[in-house]
Amino acid sequence: MNTNYPLVSVAMITYAHQEFIAQAVEGVLMQKYKGGIELVIANDKSPDKTDTIVKEMIRDHPNGNWIKYTNHETNLGMNPNFIWAMGQCEGKYIALCEGDDYWTDPFKLQKQVDFLEENEDYSICFHKTNTTSVGNPELLVDHAIEDRFNSIQHVDKLTYKDLLINGNFIHTCSVVFRNDIETYPSELSFTSAGDYILFVMLARKGYIHRIDQYMSVYRRGVGVFSTLSILDLKISRLNYLIPMFSLMDAEEDKRLIFNQIQLTQKSILNYKQPEIQYGIKLAIRILLKEILKKIKSA
Repeated sequence: MNTNYPLVSVAMITYAHQEFIAQAVEGVLMQKYKGGIELVIANDKSPDKTDTIVKEMIRDHPNGNWIKYTNHETNLGMNPNFIWAMGQCEGKYIALCEGDDYWTDPFKLQKQVDFLEENEDYSICFHKTNTTSVGNPELLVDHAIEDRFNSIQHVDKLTYKDLLINGNFIHTCSVVFRNDIETYPSELSFTSAGDYILFVMLARKGYIHRIDQYMSVYRRGVGVFSTLSILDLKISRLNYLIPMFSLMDAEEDKRLIFNQIQLTQKSILNYKQPEIQYGIKLAIRILLKEILKKIKSA
């Protein structure tokens, strides 16, 4: 290990990922990085064999000593576990990879850290990501995801405004960022898209850069968003736009997000069936009320 290269922490949250966790962990442990790596695995009290598999990899893998493992005694929930895991990271940089995704390039971390080390005005470096579906061994490209995540028009000096205008275009399993957030806001605990809000926070500190290479795989059909219907996705969008609104300082940014909130509500209410439209309107009112209450009490 070359001590001139900074320590990189990899935050990996997992819950009920017994079918996928070994591949996720292996993608980290295969990294050819000149510095040190710590893999922080936060198991949110999985009811399956995830715990056994991780412990076996710690014991048997040549790089198993990179792993800092916790199996929580009680279930924290996805976002609180995410915040907890990042809080355990001691590296200069943090990389993210959830327990159902995986990395495919052994030089991924080296490429991303090299860029950030050479470009101090950047906070985030990410890359293109393939997608696969559970139950299909071949990599599949979902065009809706491809358009949003891999086809952002420019790749350099992206800003937080690009994230606000375009929506999230950074796959969680592709990102490396500077570990310089002292306190994670309470909004991260109850939003439906904690990673998106995190990326906006980081991008307010520096630019975003995309490496134009595929170096990871996102697995559809496992995570929360990949299993939601179009209607549920629209409703969940309110669940992260409203907390995002509360984090913005500039009036221009608040107006931008508020306009997106209004457009999202309008698109939801375009569902014409009377029997579900009433339920949707009621759900929106309850959702807005609950999120605003949490923001005020935070």
